Amino acid sequence: MQEVEKAPYAVFLPLIVSASLAVGMMIGHQFNPSGRSGTNNAGQLSEVSRLIRHSYVDELSDDSLSQAGIEALLSRLDPFSSFIPASELRSYNEPLEGNFQGIGIEYLILQDSLVVSAVVPGGPADVAGLKPGDRIFKVNARNFTGKWLNNDTIQQTIRGQEGTSVQLSVLKSNGVAVNKKLVRTKIPIHSIETALMLDTKTGFIKLNKFSASTLDEFRKSFTILRAKGMEQLILDLRDNPGGYLEAAIGLADEFLEEDNLITYTQGAHAPLREMYATGMGRFERGKLAVLINENSASASEVVAGALQDHDRALLIGRRSYGKGLVQEQFDLSDGSAVRLTIARYFSPSGRCIQRDYSQGQIAFQEDWQNRWNTGEFFDEAAFKPDSSLMYKTSQGKTVFGGGGVTPDYFIPLDTTADGLFRFLEAESLDLSDFLAKLSDLNRSSWMNKYQGTKFNAIFDNERLTDKLAAWMRLSSAQLQQAKWFKSLKRITILRISRSLWGNDFYYSLQTQDDAFVKKALSLLNTADKLRNPQSAKLNP
Repeated sequence: MQEVEKAPYAVFLPLIVSASLAVGMMIGHQFNPSGRSGTNNAGQLSEVSRLIRHSYVDELSDDSLSQAGIEALLSRLDPFSSFIPASELRSYNEPLEGNFQGIGIEYLILQDSLVVSAVVPGGPADVAGLKPGDRIFKVNARNFTGKWLNNDTIQQTIRGQEGTSVQLSVLKSNGVAVNKKLVRTKIPIHSIETALMLDTKTGFIKLNKFSASTLDEFRKSFTILRAKGMEQLILDLRDNPGGYLEAAIGLADEFLEEDNLITYTQGAHAPLREMYATGMGRFERGKLAVLINENSASASEVVAGALQDHDRALLIGRRSYGKGLVQEQFDLSDGSAVRLTIARYFSPSGRCIQRDYSQGQIAFQEDWQNRWNTGEFFDEAAFKPDSSLMYKTSQGKTVFGGGGVTPDYFIPLDTTADGLFRFLEAESLDLSDFLAKLSDLNRSSWMNKYQGTKFNAIFDNERLTDKLAAWMRLSSAQLQQAKWFKSLKRITILRISRSLWGNDFYYSLQTQDDAFVKKALSLLNTADKLRNPQSAKLNP
């Protein structure tokens, strides 16, 4: 969950010195019990490093010692500064860069086979005619089925440099085997999961991250929804962990009037930087609601905080994660990287929503459990904001800093499915795997029989109660009497819908029974005004 700014240059760090420094921080008091720092510290750290390398009980490589030292050093700073080994850097960066190099498929591992679950429109797999339900049983003439098959092996084999080719043997859903040669290319990783109309005037956009392509994706989606008659918008930032700070600024700019402050950042070595709206936004005046929860973090909080401070949108949900630190990625000479916290960001009213981390990593991570224990997820009154961190929005509404963005309207956590998940865990049952196999087995027949509103009949028509009961080792009567049966039915329908028809169809169903969306629609349809009538430049 990081705001990330990209460093425009490579940094060359002496890794062994970093390792020595970290070791020195941990045991330096034994060498300097008075706590004084002296000119011989560098020599002491170098000495400790040599001792470990030449006298430690186990053999240690310089690489492992260096990485351990860097990680130990960064762990003393804050919860978000981190070291990324060279072998993992690509997988870290790809989601934020907005693309990867491959053939453009989503897949499942079902019964030791690689099954295509979706294809990227226009990608190599789509052009080659691959469809959901196809099974890839050979890659480059190598057998590609068996219990050894896993996600790492699949990605290492299927993905590759743009312009290189891969030979696939594919068993089509009609039983015909074909061979396909695909040339890898750049495949987009979309940050917008869906953009659809909930009714004749309300648009809905679900954003899952802030990547390099987020702003372009939003503008395209917005244009399509506008053409369908959108007058008001629900922006869903629930479970969005953040991403690029620039993407958050760009998205907030779409909703705010010219010269409205979006955010500002500052650190000990990072001068004050203020970011303002340009007045070029596509939706500066329409009604807007933003959905957030306890997993909405970093860049999500930049957008939510800016819109709330300018009274531009209604925030609906639960208090957000609480991350107000900005990381910059510095590439190291060996291909690894460090994401180092360089600044704090502040909302337009001047509040920093970073949760306290002064008590260490463990205490910081336990904060989520503390929210549960205090009842905050279920009762709005359970959260007691720090009165010393009180700020005002442009229209004089009170908001608070520290520990996240508090929404204007509270939605309690739905725990109706908890009993179901406890049952599944106790019985070692994987519902996702069962429903994926069930969808795969019946893909062709169900897609022919159920479309649009007809899909609502699938649960009863296909006797899914009986199928689920048999799998769960219960009688149908026992299953229907369970308190969580209604939740099981809803989860089953939604997951099958996504497997067969994708995200748009899934969200068209999911939003019909979503407490957040229902509240947003109610407010949007009754409120006269959901924007600041005049531009307000809030100064830090």
